Amino acid sequence: MKSKTTSQKRNQAGSSSRKKKTPAAATPLQSVQADLPGQSVVCRIIELLAQQEDIVRELYQVYAEKFPDYAYFWNDIAEEEMMHGRWIRALQASVREGDVICAETRFQAKAIETSMGYIRDKVQEAREEEFTMSHATSIAYDIEKSLLENKFFEVFASDSLAVKNTLQGLAKATQTHLEWTREMWAKFNKR
Repeated sequence: MKSKTTSQKRNQAGSSSRKKKTPAAATPLQSVQADLPGQSVVCRIIELLAQQEDIVRELYQVYAEKFPDYAYFWNDIAEEEMMHGRWIRALQASVREGDVICAETRFQAKAIETSMGYIRDKVQEAREEEFTMSHATSIAYDIEKSLLENKFFEVFASDSLAVKNTLQGLAKATQTHLEWTREMWAKFNKR
C-alpha cells in the first residue's frame, strides 16, 4: 500500500509540474521572429523551409551547368524543388487561417538555418571547385537524406485535408529525390 501511495504522489507531482509547464511550452519561440517582424513563429519556420528548398534548387541548377550531359536529371530535380518552395509558402495562408499548428517544442529554426548554411557552402563549392558527378550525387543524396531524417515537415499538424496532402506530398517527393540521387550515385560508383 505504501508503494502505491508513493507512486500516486509521484504521479500527482508529475501532473502538477506538467500543468505548470504547459503555458511555457505553448509560448512561441520569440527568438526566431527577430528578422521577420509581424509574422508568427510558424510562418517564420515555413519561410525558412521554403528558403531551404530554394537553396537546394540553386545547388541542383549549378550541377546542371557543371554536368551538361546530366542536365536533364539536375534540372528535373531543381524544378521540383522550386515547386516544393511554392507548396511550402502556400502553407502560410493556412497558418493565418489557423489551420496549421507547429509543435515548436520538437523543432528549432536553428536546425533549418544550420542545414541551409551547409547547402550554401555546397553551392559555393560547386561554383568554384572541380569535382565528379559521383561527388555531386553523393552530396545531393546526403542533403535529401538529411531533409527526411530531420523530419522538418512532421512538426506541422493540421485537420485540413489540403494541408495534410501538401505535407505528405513534400515528404513523398523528398523520398523520391533520395531514391533518384541514390540510383544516379550508383551509376557512377559501380564496382
